[in-house]
Amino acid sequence: MAKALTTKDLIMAVRSQLDEDNTASIDDDRDVIPALNRGFSKAYSVLARRYPDPLLTSVTFSPTAEQSDYDIPEDAFEDRVEKIETIQNGSVFPVRRVDFRDLLYFETQGSANSPLAWASIGRTYRVAPKPTGNYQFRVWYLKEPPKLGLEQGRITGVNVTANYVTVDSAGPNLDSAIDTNNAYVNVIDKDTGVVKSSHQIQNIVGNRLLFRAIPSRSEVYGQTIAPTIPETVQLDDYICLVTDTCISPLRNPLANYVIQFAIAELTRKLGGETDMEMRVLDQMEKDVERQWSGRENTSRVRNTSKNWMNRASRWRVTWNS
Repeated sequence: MAKALTTKDLIMAVRSQLDEDNTASIDDDRDVIPALNRGFSKAYSVLARRYPDPLLTSVTFSPTAEQSDYDIPEDAFEDRVEKIETIQNGSVFPVRRVDFRDLLYFETQGSANSPLAWASIGRTYRVAPKPTGNYQFRVWYLKEPPKLGLEQGRITGVNVTANYVTVDSAGPNLDSAIDTNNAYVNVIDKDTGVVKSSHQIQNIVGNRLLFRAIPSRSEVYGQTIAPTIPETVQLDDYICLVTDTCISPLRNPLANYVIQFAIAELTRKLGGETDMEMRVLDQMEKDVERQWSGRENTSRVRNTSKNWMNRASRWRVTWNS
């Protein structure tokens, strides 16, 4: 497997193409990383339209009886809910998505064994008829990827028993003060950029980070703060702030697109000519859109017209004598 790109790798690629090493003109934290994150956001948006599978995730829960409206998950990218299903007695049943204008056709006075339809309304979705609560919902949505930030150390040692890790170099943004969010960190998978676990730093001694066995908070920015280091944490995983990941979750051609997006933005900031950079960016966006080409086509033709009778009703013909 090819080495994953870290934030520093992406910054170096941008600066190399810009031929700009002057940190006074272009600052990593102020300029390069925000430009990279805007590029990631644009790439995710293209993926969401063309090939959403890499962003897809689901949550399963028991609905509240007689409740029709539910909040879209907070980590949903662009508030995009893709599908809702019910799970009953081990079987899964799809719930039909409709326009909010048509939801009234499915609403009833009481509740039903299974909702027939759902529609997005603002930052919520509504199901109809109202659920009984005797089954589970499974909601498929596109997950908001964490934003990119500088790595705060590569793990060179793990002591699960003593609850600490050692890193090659403890990052300057780390803190152990109990009242700062910089004491909360993510452990990032070195290959995928996925958050393996999140912890609160108790103290920093050299390059050793000791984590609190009793965290001050159970959750920070949507991340559950773990009291102990899980066995999944390995050497060469990375530490970053709890708000960030430091491994690009996207590989080529998506990563190249993000780099080019940042180059085009920063070239404009430096007052340079952007015509060539924008042409390259447009071509790369087409490459991103073709990322889904050759994969299984999941499109379906659906009969949703009210003017088209179902198969059974087509044969109900009344003859007048």
